[in-house]
Amino acid sequence: MRRFLQNVLNKPVVKLANKLSSRPDKKRVDRALSELYQNIINDPGKKGLVIKFDIHKDKFIILSDQHKGARDGADIFALAEKTISPH
Repeated sequence: MRRFLQNVLNKPVVKLANKLSSRPDKKRVDRALSELYQNIINDPGKKGLVIKFDIHKDKFIILSDQHKGARDGADIFALAEKTISPH
């Protein structure tokens, strides 16, 4: 029954959540990323790595696995865990 309800309700709930979720404050995000960049430049290796590249010829794919779900019925990424988990 649980699996059935997940299958039936997953799309509408995710669609509604996307519609009602807040959007990040651009200025706040820019400020936080600028501060992080300065911290990395001032103390290399401590919090991250700055990779120099030419935006006209180099290509990067950036993947993030920062989702920290509870692995419960509300965790829409739980079904993909086996696909994306390095463990």
